[in-house]
Amino acid sequence: GVRQMTKKIAVNACSLLTPMTGIGRYTYNLFSEIIKRDDCDVGFLYGTSWDKSLVVPVPQFQKTASVVKTLFPYARTIRRVIQGRLLRKKLTREKYDLSHEPNFFALSYAGPVISTIHDLSVIKFPDFHTSDRVKMFEKHLLTTIDKSEYLITDSEFVRQDIIETFGVNPEKIKTTLLGVEHCFFPYSKEDVLPLMERYKLEYKSYFLVVSTLEPRKNFKLVVDAYLRLDKNIKDRFPLVIVGMNGWEMSQFEGDLERLRRQGYLRMPGYVPDEDLPALYSAAKLFLYPSFYEGFGLPPLEAMACGKPVLSRECPGLRDYV
Repeated sequence: GVRQMTKKIAVNACSLLTPMTGIGRYTYNLFSEIIKRDDCDVGFLYGTSWDKSLVVPVPQFQKTASVVKTLFPYARTIRRVIQGRLLRKKLTREKYDLSHEPNFFALSYAGPVISTIHDLSVIKFPDFHTSDRVKMFEKHLLTTIDKSEYLITDSEFVRQDIIETFGVNPEKIKTTLLGVEHCFFPYSKEDVLPLMERYKLEYKSYFLVVSTLEPRKNFKLVVDAYLRLDKNIKDRFPLVIVGMNGWEMSQFEGDLERLRRQGYLRMPGYVPDEDLPALYSAAKLFLYPSFYEGFGLPPLEAMACGKPVLSRECPGLRDYV
């Protein structure tokens, strides 16, 4: 047969320089498979440096990133300019065939670009996002859509949303549904006991939420509903919220404090990825009250671990629920 030509792909992998959230996980899993292919030669842009290897995100970066953001409000813009120059230089010098932007906004360069747009929540619900994020979308999303040869979305709902909102040619956008990692499956009681001891939890005796704490995720609904439960149910099933603090925490801080005082709340914060399958498996119920999701991986992960999911009617979840 004819030997297939190797394609050189450049990837903006900056989402791997913070703790693993949805987009970081998407980037990592997509390219951990692509680099196994013989017909792909991948280079990764990490901030201001290039590497051939795919790095696993580390939690420490998050603090540094938030400090930089506070001290230098224009850091993001400056960073984009520097990264754009690095990308142009690299792609011109090494003749890359394609660049992939897995995190919404394609950097400026003349060659072919494929961009992944995960959702339009910033456009549809700007109040759920910080003003600098809204400005980023206003400034860069349309440009990205225009200059990308091709767009990828995680759900048919988002694909249709982009077609209707921006009048994009349907042939330019493809949906590639997300899947759960192999590590998500039901753990036995014996398997999770060491973790239960570490987190001071009882097996199948807690309600679980996994998400960044921010308004779009609608925690107020969970807290309000939980507060209305009978005391005997709350005594048996404390509420466990796993995830990093987001913005506008003040909206539900009072209610969270009330639950904490009553002894019904556990907030371990950001937990290592390897703990998640066991935390899902050992829960009684998984709660996902989000207002809007492009796809929403956590409910799928919870189901893969054998958990019932209580979710709000949310368009992005329709592709698999």
